[in-house]
Amino acid sequence: MVAGIDRSCHGSRVHSPLLREISLMRPRIGLLLAALTATLAMAAPVAAQSTQEALLTRLEQELLDAQIEQRITAHEGQTVYERMTLDYGASVRIGVAGLQNSSGQDSTLFQYEANIFANLVVDGGHRFFGNLRFLYNQYDLDRSGDNQTGFLVPYGNRYWYEFDLKGLQRATEGAAGDLGLNVRAGRQFINWNSGMVYSNDVYGVRVRGGLQAWSWEGLLGVTASSGFYDFDPGRPSYDSNTDRTLLGIRGGYTFGPGLEVYVSGFWQRDHNDPFADVELAPGLTYAHNFNFDSAYLSVGGSGTIGSDLLWTAEAIHETGSSMSRVYFTNSGGSIVAAQDSTPIDAYAGVFSMAWTPSGIDTRPRVDGTFAVGSGDQDRLTPAGSISGNLNGTSDLSFQSLGYINTGLAAAPTIANLLMLRVGASTGIAINPRRPDALRVGVDAYLFGKQKVGAAMSIPSSPTDRFVGGEVDLKLDWRITSDVNFNVRVGVYFPGSGVPADTRHFVYGGLTYAF
Repeated sequence: MVAGIDRSCHGSRVHSPLLREISLMRPRIGLLLAALTATLAMAAPVAAQSTQEALLTRLEQELLDAQIEQRITAHEGQTVYERMTLDYGASVRIGVAGLQNSSGQDSTLFQYEANIFANLVVDGGHRFFGNLRFLYNQYDLDRSGDNQTGFLVPYGNRYWYEFDLKGLQRATEGAAGDLGLNVRAGRQFINWNSGMVYSNDVYGVRVRGGLQAWSWEGLLGVTASSGFYDFDPGRPSYDSNTDRTLLGIRGGYTFGPGLEVYVSGFWQRDHNDPFADVELAPGLTYAHNFNFDSAYLSVGGSGTIGSDLLWTAEAIHETGSSMSRVYFTNSGGSIVAAQDSTPIDAYAGVFSMAWTPSGIDTRPRVDGTFAVGSGDQDRLTPAGSISGNLNGTSDLSFQSLGYINTGLAAAPTIANLLMLRVGASTGIAINPRRPDALRVGVDAYLFGKQKVGAAMSIPSSPTDRFVGGEVDLKLDWRITSDVNFNVRVGVYFPGSGVPADTRHFVYGGLTYAF
């Protein structure tokens, strides 16, 4: 090792004023060196051993650095084209849906859709994704007045940049470190925790990270308008123009491979125009205040029981402030419409389990969900401020921008809801090479009210808790690698106290992707 180091230095000549000065001082320092020799002689064995250990440590690190440098140098020698992967394509879809609203009115929706996709990955850690979506909805009824017939805008459906630290390290250094960091910025879909708090598109930044058993997540953004339905159906343009800022923070800890727990906070602030004219009677209007600010504290977890049984759970407490429904006061001898800001004190929860036995080509699955959302006895409607919370009381009805699967036909919101769902799906091996190319499934639902006398999104009796059940059927058939056929059918059977008839939902679509 020493000879090798000497050879690496041999032949190099260094000329400097400092060296010339030292050579002139050599006679004067000779006596000093002789005096120090005896002093250092006793420490020499220990110093030599420490120096060798330091040298060995440094040499090992230099060898490792050389390997890392070789990887980086070889990677830097490639062109950008050689260091990136680009995937692009398009799809077209034709769909037909038979719809029925709560009043029993039937309509048919024809959908014509084209999508263009591009996915660019550079160095394993930089990803650029874009999706242009051209969706045209055509109803058999004249709905041009409420803006439902026509193109869905904007056409930019998803577009974002993503940085993945571990992906970059694996591609450039050969191995990932302990610290995980993922940042995605742009128009993206966010499903916060179970989805009950928020599940929709966002213009914003989402940051995820982890170190050993700890994980964290942060979100900052604003709501995206296209395809976005606000929870307050009384507010003008609730289905086409929603402006709310969003902030989310989440921290989790993993106890081994079978259990993860987390705590999270989520805040939304209403930046819509708070006031809009509402007509009480012909010629009689007032400026209604729709402002709604809320915060959600969640605790939850997920894990496995054995190798095939998965579970997830989340409990949510909602706070904030909402505007009461209008009430009338006598001011100066005239009747004035007024509202109050009321505090929010609501809750919701969801628990799901799924059994996915391994080793079966058709990939069967059996799963179930229990969900609950609180209701408010003094509300005339479960969400929103028109006919909403009574002034001077807390708002107990759970309202959010989230979503969970509550069926196709009835599709109740989570406010004042008790729901039990049991589902099953499996592939049918019509093609031995692709045993799950044809997949069928069924979901069965039971619906009830958390508070019997409170309103919910399904018209219901104020004296009966049970509001009905539903059965949904689904079929997904990958006819070829490029052609998919999808069918969804839902039938809602109202309870005995529900003033509504059987409601249905039917959808069929054919997609060609290339």
